[in-house]
Amino acid sequence: MVVGDVDGDRVLDIVITTSAGYVIAVRGDTGAILSGFPIRLPAGVRAPATLLAMECVGYERERELRARGIRTCH
Repeated sequence: MVVGDVDGDRVLDIVITTSAGYVIAVRGDTGAILSGFPIRLPAGVRAPATLLAMECVGYERERELRARGIRTCH
C-alpha cells in the first residue's frame, strides 16, 4: 500500500496492488474508487505499489484531457 495524491485533487489517495494483478486506487477521505481504476495488469503484480511524482501538464489541463477520456502521466 502507498499513499499519495494520484488524481491531482490535493486529497491523499490510497493505492494497493493485489495478487490477482489489480492496481486499485481509492480516495483517502471517502474510500471511493478513483476514476480509471482498478487497472488489471496482464502479467500480474509482483511488487508493492510505488508512486512517482511527475508533472506533464497543469492540473486544469489534465482535468480537461481526462474529461475527454485522454489519460495523462498523473
